[in-house]
Amino acid sequence: MKEASPRSAPRKPRQVSPPEKKPAKRDQPDGPPSSPLTEADLWQSLAQIAAGAEAPLERALAVLGPFYKADRAWAGRYNDALTHFWGCSEWLGPDIASHMHEIQGVPVDLIGEAHRKFLRHEPVIIPDVERMPRQLRGLQAELRRESVRSTVAFPLVREGKLTGFYGFDHVWELANWSKADIDRLPALGSYLARLLHRHLYLALPADLPPPPQRSIFVTEHSGMKALSSDAVLFIRADGDYSRVHLTDGGSYFERRSLKNWIGQLPRERFLRVHQSYLVNGARIERLDRGPRWTLKLQGHPEEIPVGRAFRHAVRLHMAF
Repeated sequence: MKEASPRSAPRKPRQVSPPEKKPAKRDQPDGPPSSPLTEADLWQSLAQIAAGAEAPLERALAVLGPFYKADRAWAGRYNDALTHFWGCSEWLGPDIASHMHEIQGVPVDLIGEAHRKFLRHEPVIIPDVERMPRQLRGLQAELRRESVRSTVAFPLVREGKLTGFYGFDHVWELANWSKADIDRLPALGSYLARLLHRHLYLALPADLPPPPQRSIFVTEHSGMKALSSDAVLFIRADGDYSRVHLTDGGSYFERRSLKNWIGQLPRERFLRVHQSYLVNGARIERLDRGPRWTLKLQGHPEEIPVGRAFRHAVRLHMAF
């Protein structure tokens, strides 16, 4: 029998990676990629943005995000007491989720060692979130929640005072920053600090009030009931379920994990004190420190354990 020619041979089916193994990458535009900005082009663009009057911080981040090959570029500000921070502005690449609405009035203990680096006017450089040191565990949990794989951040300082910070997140792939990228951060920080002061800082009060009370929803009979977050005393995890304990002594058993509640409750009020406990910080009555740390909450007879990994967060919250 005559052997089939290569032209008539059937084509092999195209291999497609299963979507559950890795998130789909962003679509690439047709044609050759556009030429990247040179260093001179970058600063010329930023100078033009600073001279304009319309949303300069947002426009600057929209230039810097792609220049750093990032998936998200963002900036945040502190209150005068440097106890809380607020997200101010961000640029997002294709298919990247925004978390800006969640980063409002957040206590600095969430970022722990990163905040202390900002106080020293030092950068935070995290090439791989999964290889972060132990002292950045709290920040690591937050970055994982936002699907960040690499991030770099730098403080915003004006007239010698720390006012905020900015950074670049890489979601799809690990970052590959050059030495020039890192060396450029202080100059960009000075530039962005001026934009933050000019268009945001003067427009906001020195100490922003806490975010308004939020409601949460719990299951009741065949429907859902709204509760003020202030009515929650603490939440205890039970695997993928949780028990919500209220200040009036009632409780609800919910098919939600503790991680889910952390994303819903105000971070300036609630803090995680144990792998299985999230408590209302305003209801802490006493802390007992011994070989085993425990908390006493108002109106609750049982002690709440404090995990060793969460002691620093409790210290920051109680200011000792």
